[in-house]
Parts: sequence; C-alpha cells; structure tokens
Amino acid sequence: MKDPYLLHIFNPTKNVSPFDVNMAYEADFDGVIPYSNGLLMKFMH
Repeated sequence: MKDPYLLHIFNPTKNVSPFDVNMAYEADFDGVIPYSNGLLMKFMH
C-alpha cells in the first residue's frame, strides 16, 4: 500500500476555494484537508 498524498490548505477566510480543491484532486492528491476561518493565525504564534 502506498502512502497517501494529502494536501493541507491553510486559509484565513471562512471557505477554502473550490477551485483549489478541484485542482488538487486533478493533480492526483488522495485527500485535501482544509484549515480555514482564522485557524492559520493560531499556527503562526
């Protein structure tokens, strides 16, 4: 079994772009994990 290719998208706004998620799946990522709504600021401090 191969390791999955996962894309973590950090976004300070409420919603992640559907275009970005679609492009990730088109690029053969196995999954997309969105982090949105200001969660990015918690990781930066």
